[in-house]
Formats: sequence, C-alpha cells, structure tokens
Amino acid sequence: MALLLVIGLMSVASLVNSVRVMRPNECPWRSSQWCATSFLRIASNPERYDGRHLYTFGYVAVSAGNVYLYQSEAAYMRGEPFDRILIDLSTLGKIAELEHHLYTYNDISGVMHEGFVGKEGPAAGRFEHAVVSLPIGKPESREGWDVVGIPVERIGPDGNPR
Repeated sequence: MALLLVIGLMSVASLVNSVRVMRPNECPWRSSQWCATSFLRIASNPERYDGRHLYTFGYVAVSAGNVYLYQSEAAYMRGEPFDRILIDLSTLGKIAELEHHLYTYNDISGVMHEGFVGKEGPAAGRFEHAVVSLPIGKPESREGWDVVGIPVERIGPDGNPR
C-alpha cells in the first residue's frame, strides 16, 4: 500500500511539473521546444529568448527596407526601435506570401535571436525561419453600433449610459 502511495505521489508530481512548463506565456528553458509568448515579454527580455523557437503575435510592417514585427500599429507609427523585431527575409520560406501580411496583425513563429542593428538602428532582435500567418479567428467584417449591448433608450443626451 505504501509503495502504491509513493508511486501515486510521484505521478502527481510529474504531472504538476509538466503542467507548469506548459502554462501559456511561460517558456520552458529547453531551446528545442516551441514556446508561445507575448511580444512584450520578448522585447523586454530578448536575451532570455535567444535561440528559442517562439510563437507570438504582432503588427508586420516595412521600415527603411526591412520587414519588422511590431507590438502594435501605434509602435510602428512612433518608430520605436526596441518595440520591433526584424523578420529575416534571407531565411523566410515564402517571401511572396509575406506581401499579403504587411500592415496587418499576424501570428508569427520562428527562431528568435536577441539584438539586431539594421539600416535604421537597433531592434529587440530578429526572427529566422519565420512563418507569418493570419491570426486564427480573425473577424471577417467589423461590427457596428447596432450590435452594442446598450439599448438606445439608455443612452443619455451626453452620450453616456443612464
């Protein structure tokens, strides 16, 4: 009975450890595993992700002849160098398909390398062997005010709910 209890506890400990490693936005330290994380985590600590296979999300745009992944369209408009990661075109599989992803929000996966200085200055890093794709569940069309959950009669003259 004691042996079964010990085996059971070891199994639970193993399961807890594997669940800990698979939590979203937290990468295991083994560089051969793919890891989903946020752009902000990568940009704020690029050395932690150096050489890692990553999956993230951001705004793809061209700046000074380079293609970058930005945290947001606003970061691109501000031209913030540490809010961007270069997409290395020399290792990109299908360059022609990248054109459809410019100036939109996209999912991206690839191998991250910290620190990069391009034609227009520094970036948080660069993605090699990148795969850029439209996000899963992207809306097909925009919804209007007619579907907002506040009934029109509850909106006051100042435009705020009553």
